[in-house]
Amino acid sequence: MIGLWLDRWFGKRTSAPLPAPEALFTPTQERMAQALAHSGGRRVPPHRAAERLQNLPSHRYLILDQSVRTHLSEYERLSAQATPEFREFAAQLFIQGCDRDGRLRQRALQTMRKHPGRLATALALIRCDDWVPQVRDEAMALLTDIVDREGSEPLFELGGLLLSLRGRQRIQARAWPELIEPALRRTASATRWRVISSGDARARALAYAYTLDAEPDRAHELGLYAITDIDPANARWALDAVAPRLPALLHHGLARAGLLHPQARIRAQAVRMLHAEQADTRALLEQRILDSAAAPRGAATYLLRNRHGVDPLPLWRAALENGSAAQARAALQALADHGQPEDAARLLPWLQHRAGAVRAVALRALVRTGTPEALDRLPAALRDHSAKVRRQALALYQRLPGALNAETLNTALHTASDEATRATLAQATRLLDRWQALSALLQSWKRSPESLALRHEVANWVAARSGNATHLPATLRSELETLLDEIYGLEIGQRATIVHAMKYA
Repeated sequence: MIGLWLDRWFGKRTSAPLPAPEALFTPTQERMAQALAHSGGRRVPPHRAAERLQNLPSHRYLILDQSVRTHLSEYERLSAQATPEFREFAAQLFIQGCDRDGRLRQRALQTMRKHPGRLATALALIRCDDWVPQVRDEAMALLTDIVDREGSEPLFELGGLLLSLRGRQRIQARAWPELIEPALRRTASATRWRVISSGDARARALAYAYTLDAEPDRAHELGLYAITDIDPANARWALDAVAPRLPALLHHGLARAGLLHPQARIRAQAVRMLHAEQADTRALLEQRILDSAAAPRGAATYLLRNRHGVDPLPLWRAALENGSAAQARAALQALADHGQPEDAARLLPWLQHRAGAVRAVALRALVRTGTPEALDRLPAALRDHSAKVRRQALALYQRLPGALNAETLNTALHTASDEATRATLAQATRLLDRWQALSALLQSWKRSPESLALRHEVANWVAARSGNATHLPATLRSELETLLDEIYGLEIGQRATIVHAMKYA
């Protein structure tokens, strides 16, 4: 019995015959859907599991491989049934190829030779990293058949999976140098450019790299493709790998194209690159300090101030008052990080802007100036109808210890007209002394007993703050005792905890 158990879980050390096809195990559609969900993706209806498996992003196949071995137990498998639906049977074979039983993985690879396609290529690549030599040999045979029959295009289509496997020891020992690398290098130019034009981000990354090595005379064309790639890793590759190979004029043009990329970090790198290669970049930097994102704006600000000795504050102030709408917003964001007390007057009108995001930035900029009037604006911001403004006000209060007092918060809670505002103000009580916070919460509860936000915050007070040893003034003790008598809906356990904390305070 013990020997059977060991054979069952660890496999025999001697070569054993492979199971017959009817003895193979495979998950049903429901189990396949569970494996997909366990691999980190969204749940799909069982009848669509095979379709989802076919279209899975290539790097997710490795996660699914681990998920099948971890989450599908032997008792969740059923006898395999060949189905007339090719996609369904190929998906079954892929799941079998991820099984913990090496003999099943080997048999699935053998059967997959009759069902070529995306799943067959993905399974062959994964199993080339298998810890069982016989399975690796079968995977190499399957991958060789695929490359001989279809070339390297199936490999490029699974670029994400290839990039994830490339550094693995068993892959590097045999499959990569003997089969994968040569196949990728002899790929036809048209195939690589087709992947660059229509593949997913990781497939494009692989095609970019091999195209640059194979066709260095088209480096500029390749760089223009890559710098406009929506994926920031590919766009950054254009600046890091392609730009240094280009003549100065083309290098400059590629960096200029980087200034138009939608990702802020690419624009920031392009700013640094242009400054490094040009003697006079002051005009360029004066434009980029009005970038809508913080990264390129910060890079340009640093270079303008430290390399050219130009203070950007007058430029931001001019843009705030006379620039276009986009420039004014960028200047407002810049002043939120660099504003001075003399900027307070020009910031006040922005607190009335119709967009909540703009009001939130203006509030942060006003507090940055350090003027007394800025603190006077925070209580009203806590009651703003925009959640962004309320969150910004709360964050600013957290940075200013002692700025929020109990009277201000009580007034705000008393005038709160909606649940969202009440929830923000309830969270703000955490900035008060624990007894002042409890008093504010109970007073608000008395006025709005139906508020879930208040109930949640009182529960949080009981769990997190009731044990803090702080003095309870007599006047506040009397007020809390009165509130506890007047309010209803407080759980018995919470009331008892509060009374106990008050007794020993």
